[in-house]
Amino acid sequence: MNRNFRNNGRRDGVDPITRARARRRALQAVYAWQMSGGEVGAVIEQFAHEQAHEIADLEYFDDLVRAGVAWWNPQHASLQT
Repeated sequence: MNRNFRNNGRRDGVDPITRARARRRALQAVYAWQMSGGEVGAVIEQFAHEQAHEIADLEYFDDLVRAGVAWWNPQHASLQT
């Protein structure tokens, strides 16, 4: 058996299940950010804490949320670190 394959059978090691969870939660986080008008970092922190129990790709989640916010409101995203 080739050692490049992970348990999920992909050579790149990406787990499609944790990625799917991260995408779903990122969509919810962007919606929560829009509705609350709060800080992106606070929304990410809240959702990341909840995701720790769900096993999701947290780095991918963070990237998706920040990209969604940047797309929705480029000026707001440039103010965030």
